Formats: sequence, C-alpha cells, structure tokens
Amino acid sequence: MNTNSSAPFTQKPLLHQIDWYANHFVFRQLEVIYDFYDALSTTSLKYINHIIISTKLIIAPAIIFTSLRNSIRSIISLLNLGHINDAFALVRKYSDAIIIDTYQSIIIQNNKNNESQNTLLEKLKKWFDSSEQLMREHPQKEFNLIKSTFPQIVKILKLDSSEKDSLNNRIRNFCNDNLHYNTFDNFSFNNTSCALREQRYTTGLLNSMSRCMTFLSSIHFAFLYELTTEFFLADDYIDYLDCGLTPPQGAERWVEPALNDFFSKILYPNYPELGKYLISLNFMDLKIGNE
Repeated sequence: MNTNSSAPFTQKPLLHQIDWYANHFVFRQLEVIYDFYDALSTTSLKYINHIIISTKLIIAPAIIFTSLRNSIRSIISLLNLGHINDAFALVRKYSDAIIIDTYQSIIIQNNKNNESQNTLLEKLKKWFDSSEQLMREHPQKEFNLIKSTFPQIVKILKLDSSEKDSLNNRIRNFCNDNLHYNTFDNFSFNNTSCALREQRYTTGLLNSMSRCMTFLSSIHFAFLYELTTEFFLADDYIDYLDCGLTPPQGAERWVEPALNDFFSKILYPNYPELGKYLISLNFMDLKIGNE
C-alpha cells in the first residue's frame, strides 16, 4: 500500500510523454493565449479609470486579466493530465468571464464623462464590492448592450443568438454538454486510458479545444481592442516619457509584442475578416507575421 498521499500529484502525467498528444498544436496556441492575458495584466496597470465607484476599480482590469491568464494555465494543466472534460468545463467558465468583463468595461467607458451615478454604475459598484451579481441568469439586456457596442464584430463572427448554427452557439452547447454531463461520453473525456486508446477520437477533441479557444480569445481581443485600445500600447512609448525623452514619431501606435503575437498567430490566421476589420479601425499598428 502506498502511504505517500501526495504521490498521485507528483507523478508525471502519462499523456505528457505521448508525442502525438503532447505535440498537438493546441498547446502552442494556448501558450500564446496565456501570454496575451499575461501582457494585459501588466499593460492595463498603466491606466487608471476616472470613474472611481470602488477602490477596487483602480486595479480591476489587472485582476481580471491575471485571473483569466491563470484559467488558461489551468486548462493547459488539465489537458496535460488528460482531463479533457474538466478542461472543456473551464472553457465554458472562460466564455462567461469574457462576457462579464466586456459588460463591465462598456459600463465604465459609457460613463467616463458622466459624473452622476446611474443604475448600471450602482450595480457595478455592488459587483466590485461583491455584494451583488452583475449579470442576470438570462442576461438578454446585457447581451443587447454588447451587440449594440460592437455591431461589426457581432456580424463578422455571427455572435447574435439568432444565428442558430453559428460557431459561437456550437461551442457554447458543446461546453455545456461537458459541464453538465449531458451524454455518457462526457465522462470518458476525463479518462486518460480512453484518451490513449482512441488516438483519432482524442485528436478530434483537441482539435475542438483549439476551435473553442481561438474563437473565444479572438472575441475578447476584438472587444478589448475596440473599447480599450490603450491597453495595447507597447511599453516603449511610456518608457521614453518616463525618461524625459521624446518618443519616436508613431510610437504611440506601437502594439505590445505579446498582444501583436496573439493577433498575428491566433486571431488573423483563424478569422481574417475580423483581423482586417480591426486593422481598418486604424487605432494602432497591428502587424501580421513579419511585417
């Protein structure tokens, strides 16, 4: 009998040693997505919201992005263990986090020049103080605010709920199946032995994970870029100012490298129409590949 209770948690996962699994492209994609949120957790600290409805609002973006970064790391860890069902359940949680972050950001942006408190700001304050939920169970009004704020992104990615066979709906339904065990197969997704025995089946699941994560993270990138472009500014510009130097011409348009890497490696290759739209906004110098 093994008396070392920590042994199951210190052994190297078997799937990590299987080339066809460990070398699947989804792991490289997830690392880029991780770096995307890691960079945002730092760049967002440079900007303080003018509406101080809660002391937590000052550092809220950094806390949110750090939390999302850690969720991505958790997904990677679960996949390395072969716990694919658990990983998809976290993807479902991640998709909700994107909606909540986007909704609270819209409220703040829409009230930047309004000193008076309104119902939405009061609700947001209570959410920051952890005394009330921000989103309702069936948040139709909240979704409508997001759709009206980003009509072109919603159109390109078919995010409207009326798009019955859209990728967005299929991803949500698939992740819901995993979260609620809607089929017996959802249990097998967490079985490492099944994953090893059924290479073709497991590879299909990893492909699905890739579609889910590239789609959802691209949505978040697009929402953030259009709404809070300042988060994407490279450190160089502010470093010049901090040193009392005049930044080079055009430096205010330079994109933080990890954020541009995400755009170049994840968003644009998978959703070129969305990428072209973001470039057309002409906010900053988003680059593709080695441009």
